[in-house]
Order: sequence, then C-alpha cells, then structure tokens
Amino acid sequence: KMQKKLGQLMGLLLRKGYIKDPQVLFAAVGDARCDRVPLQVGQFESDVAMDDDLTTFVLEGGGGGQNTESYEDALYFFGHRTDIDCYEKRGKKGYLFLIGDEKPYVRSGKEELQALIADDVQDGVSIKDIVKAAQEKYNVFFIIPKGTSHYHDPVLRETWQALIGPQNVIMLEEPGAVCELIGSTIGLLEGNLDAGGIASDLADVGASTAIVRAVTGGLDDLIKSGALVKAATGTLPDKAGGGTSVTRL
Repeated sequence: KMQKKLGQLMGLLLRKGYIKDPQVLFAAVGDARCDRVPLQVGQFESDVAMDDDLTTFVLEGGGGGQNTESYEDALYFFGHRTDIDCYEKRGKKGYLFLIGDEKPYVRSGKEELQALIADDVQDGVSIKDIVKAAQEKYNVFFIIPKGTSHYHDPVLRETWQALIGPQNVIMLEEPGAVCELIGSTIGLLEGNLDAGGIASDLADVGASTAIVRAVTGGLDDLIKSGALVKAATGTLPDKAGGGTSVTRL
C-alpha cells in the first residue's frame, strides 16, 4: 500500500507547487547483519523514472529479531555519498524521510561500510556522528506507520526522537497517507503551505477524510515546534535540484 502511494509523490509536489523543480530518490533498507541486499539506492529523478526503483527493490523482510535495522548505513550514504544542488550551490537542505518501525544500530561497522558503500573508515562510525552528517545536508524525518510491528513501542519513538528531534519523528495513523504526509511536510517547511491549508489542499487532490486526519494529526508536533518559521526562511532553488530522498523498509 505504501509502495504504491510513494509513486504518487512527485505528482503531488508538482501539482500543489510545494517545492520548485523537485528531484526524488527512493532507497530500501534492510539489516546488514542478516540480509543479502540490506541497502538499495536509486537515483535522483525528475520524472516517473523513479517508479522503476519502487518495483525493482528486493524487500527481504528477514530481520534479526532484535528490533533493529541498518538505518545507520542508509543515513551514512546520504550524509557522505550524495550531492544535491540545493545544498551544494545554495546552502539549502534537502529532505530525507525514513519509513520504518525499528531502531538503528548504534554504529556502522568498518566492514559493512566497505562492503555496502566502498568507504574505508578506521573503526566504524557511531550513529550520532552519522546522523549529524546527514542533517548537515537534509531535514531528516522518521515516519512510523500504524500497523507495523513496533508502532506502539515507546522506546522506538524515544530512540529516534533523541537522534533527530521530537518534532521530526512522525506517527502515521494511516499508512496509505504516506505520500500526502511527505508532500505536506515539504510544503510546510518550504513556506508554500500553511497549517490551516493542509486539509483543503489534500481534499483538492482527492484525499479521503481518513488520510486528511492522519496527515494533520501526524504533523501536529512539527507545527507546534516552531520549526516551520525557521525552515521557511531559506531561498527556493532557481533550477532543478531540490533534493528529496525517501528511504523505506
């Protein structure tokens, strides 16, 4: 369900004008301790070519039974291995959304970074340093959809809140609202959508009452945090390069 909805993200961003000239990249995250393909990354695309990645990703779902997945490896990749025009040329952050229901490991090991990303590090990298590097380029969010195994686990939420900030951890009551949630978040932070206009904007694109309720409820903490005012002060890209990354299970 979420996989199909993510493919509609570009259309929503363009139709509502939430960000100028967006480029979207999809990636998939697994567990580097037990999966065969724990990190799969597409390319930044400006058209429907990105949909191909959503259909070709291998979702193993093996897991290790320890309530952790290798999100730290994905974050490391985006922090160290991506170049986005909005940041490189204009000093403006892109957007990175992770979707999942488990905690990251406390560090990326030397061997896995070499195997997955071909980066040589001395002794591995801690999750705190990895998050710091990713947040230099991106506004990082973690979305926890209802119906996943650990949705109600307070430790999961608190772990991510401590890493990326309480307002950037979003509890999503309706998994089918993931596209609308991401689009609305970007619109708010870009200053092209105000909190009072979320419901009408979503209704305009045909969103159901359940989706509108899930999005407005999920964004409540972000809206109340005051982060929107700060984020909306940046300048919009003049040309292509508004990087939006979506990393999912």
